[in-house]
Order: sequence, then C-alpha cells, then structure tokens
Amino acid sequence: MRRSGVPQLRPGSRATSLQTASPAKSAECKFNAACAGPCTQTALPTQAPVPRDDNAGAGTDIDAAVPAQRHGPGGITGLRWLLVCLALYHSIFMYGLNTTIAADVQSAVVETFGAVGQLAWLGAGFPLGSVAVILPYGALFTSFDTKWSYIRGIVLFQAGFALCGGAPNMGALSDGRVLAGAGGTSMYLGGLTHISAMTSTDGASATWRWAFYLNLVIGAVTAPIYLLYLPSTRPAAAGSGLSVRARLAQIDYVGFILSSAAWVAFGLALVSAGTQWTWRDGRTIATLVTFRVLVVSYVLQQYFCWFTTPATRSIPAHL
Repeated sequence: MRRSGVPQLRPGSRATSLQTASPAKSAECKFNAACAGPCTQTALPTQAPVPRDDNAGAGTDIDAAVPAQRHGPGGITGLRWLLVCLALYHSIFMYGLNTTIAADVQSAVVETFGAVGQLAWLGAGFPLGSVAVILPYGALFTSFDTKWSYIRGIVLFQAGFALCGGAPNMGALSDGRVLAGAGGTSMYLGGLTHISAMTSTDGASATWRWAFYLNLVIGAVTAPIYLLYLPSTRPAAAGSGLSVRARLAQIDYVGFILSSAAWVAFGLALVSAGTQWTWRDGRTIATLVTFRVLVVSYVLQQYFCWFTTPATRSIPAHL
C-alpha cells in the first residue's frame, strides 16, 4: 500500500538499511521519496574511525632534544653539589639577616655617633638600596653570565658592610647600608636563579607534602635540645609571688579577643572577596563593617581600660 505516492519502507528493506547506515544517505533517500522516485543510490563505505592518540602533543622536538637534568648544566654532583648549595643558602640567609639586624644595634650606634635625626637611615638604607636596583639586576641576569653577576653582587654586598664596620659617622654608616642593600639584591636574586637552574622537579621522589612534613622532621631533631638544654627564664610577674590563678586573672582577655577578631574579619574580607565571592557581595561588606566595628571597640576598650587595668592591658600605652 502506498500513501500519497510515497513508497513505504518496510523493516529490513534496502532503503531502511541505508537510513541506518549513513545520515547523509538517509536524507538523500527522503528527498528521492518525496519526488516519488525510487532511491537508486548505493551506500558508500563509511570511513573507519581514526584512533585517538592520547599522547599526541605531549612532547615536542625541543623536549626530546633537551633531556631533564637532576643537576645543573655543569653536571654538578657529590661534594661539589653540596658545597655550592650551602654557599647559595648562606648568601640568602645573610641577605635576610641584614634586613632586620639594624634594629639590634640602634642604641649602640646612637651612643657612638649621636645624630638621632639620621637614625632612620640605619634601618631604611638597606631596603632602599635593595628595591632601587631590582629591575636593573633583573635585566643583567637575563643578558649576562649569571655566575659573574652573582659574584659582583657579593663583592658589592661585602664592600658595603666593610664601609659600615669602619664608618666614622652616621652618614657613612647609612651609605654603607644602601650600598650593601644594592649588592644584597644581586646576591639574593642570583642565589634563587642558580638554585632554580641547578634543580628540576622531574623524577623527584618527594611530593609537595614534604614542604610541610619537613618541619616535623626538623622539630623532632631539635626537640631534645629544647627539652634538655634550653634554660628556663621566669618573668617578673612570675617571680613576684603571685599564684597562677592571679597571673591568669591579669590577662586582658577582652582586648585579645577584640584584636584577634578584628584581624580575622580583615583577613576573611581580603582573602575571600574576589575569589569565593565578589567584592560587592553582602558577605564582603559585612566582614569589612565588622572589622571596623571591632577596631573601634578595641581602641575604646584599651583607652578606657574596660575589663582590664592600665598596667595589664594588651597595649602597654603607659610605657
């Protein structure tokens, strides 16, 4: 039986198999059927699916030409590797030490030179020299031999502190700190550059978790020293004959709670806003308003000594 001149397709017929075999042939057969003509086209063989290579693009010719190295371009191994690492770590440690060491000698420097008005340069000179030359040193490390740029920074660093050690006045001491800061930047950047160039994460046996587990190992090694050899010191409050309960009662709990809560609200607003929610979100506004309220409350609590005394408040303004 036919309906409106259109041939009916029975299950298992050739036209039905064509529709199943290829969508394009199915559409063509429908067109021929609409024209009331027989579908005389034969199905073309379908193209076999190309197997997908999951490793395609994983490596390049450059990756194959440059094998991963566990140690530096010079093939540093053994004792030489250990000595170089210790020297690099020492230079970075010296840079970090001299960013804050001026605070320990300020009183002695004032007793020697006077010139209290220039004392600020003793602490500000080193970071000023460091920041001023970061960009030029970055260009030098990308254009010249890293080794000699690093050594020149060490020489400048040592020359600056030689000037500080023999300074006849506060001005020379401040100049030495600026000079040492300029050399310290080269020393610090050079140390980091050499460490990154001589190491690789390829084939590393330790995962990122050991960046945290390492502290447990160091703590376990040094714990016997703390327990057995570290001397005990008793503060003045403990030696005044007060009981433990009396000393606990002197703590400014309200002040500590207000200050801690203010910092938590401030950190929550800055860390979460823009990442977990938008800056215009109500939670951002609420945390910032809470931070302001807590800061004002803390200032008033310290000024009027609410729930504390002038001698035991968390900020010893009387001193």
